[in-house]
Amino acid sequence: MLEFNAEKHEYLLEGKKIPSVTEILQALHNFQFVSKDKLETAKNNGSNIHKALEYYDKNLLSEKSINDYQNIIKIWEDFIKHYDAKIKHIELSLYSPRGFAGTIDRIIEVKNKNILVDIKTGKPNKIMPLQTMAYKLLCQDNNIKIYKRWCVFFQEDKYIVSEHKNDFQDEQIFTSCLNIYNFLRR
Repeated sequence: MLEFNAEKHEYLLEGKKIPSVTEILQALHNFQFVSKDKLETAKNNGSNIHKALEYYDKNLLSEKSINDYQNIIKIWEDFIKHYDAKIKHIELSLYSPRGFAGTIDRIIEVKNKNILVDIKTGKPNKIMPLQTMAYKLLCQDNNIKIYKRWCVFFQEDKYIVSEHKNDFQDEQIFTSCLNIYNFLRR
């Protein structure tokens, strides 16, 4: 059974460490010109928003927390309402026999079709389609059919949906990243 240690951001399967999607794609990120303080602030902000939306979707958010994240929750509610979406999975951790694991933010159902949603607080980049493709592969390997891959960006008072459509190319690049990751760890 797959275990996730949130503190270490580490996946274990039968006691063996399994690389995460984030680890596999890490080499493609270049944050050398961003201060550690800015990176830490951005990471904490994103984590807090993810946690607040997770608790909100599970009806576990306290009244005080609802007030603290009122703007984000309203944007999320607008998104769900606009697409008449039903939330099927929240923070779903999966393992692939290809040798990696990851946690999918949401799988929603829109017009009877599953859409993979990755919640983002930053700006779009070239890595995000690879990340959603990795999550789609995780779903496929666990018999969950995915129709579309979306990143939903929170920007001040609105959301922006970025759909990732290039499945063939994104799968090829992610698979290459996985192969390189495994090669470097032999």
